[in-house]
Amino acid sequence: MAKKNNRLITMKIVNFAILASTIIFLSGCSTTQPFNPGNRVLTFEEGKPYLVPYSSTFKVIDSRTLYGYSHFNIQHDCKLGDLQWTSTEYAEYAMTTLPQTASLAQLAEIIRAGFNQQIIGCTAELSDKEYEYYRDKEMAKANQQSPTIVSGDANKSKSTYVNCITNYGFTHCSGTSW
Repeated sequence: MAKKNNRLITMKIVNFAILASTIIFLSGCSTTQPFNPGNRVLTFEEGKPYLVPYSSTFKVIDSRTLYGYSHFNIQHDCKLGDLQWTSTEYAEYAMTTLPQTASLAQLAEIIRAGFNQQIIGCTAELSDKEYEYYRDKEMAKANQQSPTIVSGDANKSKSTYVNCITNYGFTHCSGTSW
């Protein structure tokens, strides 16, 4: 009986952690541009380069998130270490329509709908060759106009956009896009 109670308590804690992290994830900043998942911006998370949709909020996929998706049968293409992104407009919509007392099943439905509508997705870390391509593209664009960039990971001499904001482990970027 004690093992069953411990397992039940553990599952409640895991479910609460998934719910709390997803609510934080879905609470992004607002944007006035229509969301286009193909309109990407180069960003760095934990020193690794990724392309994420412009005006999106993102976080690194961990095993708890993958477990939650599996538990609620949410179809996705995310792998451990990928960045999961969501449209900030969808995040705002979800936060204004989702009651404070929403169940995990209700939250799972919102996430499932986001994946189905391609306003939630994942992106893998760029390879060195891919990074070089986008870095060169950024540099060529910088020669034609003056985007606001600052030095990123000093060890790799990479640049990143200054208008990326990180709160509670989630990052929102809206910068020059390709």
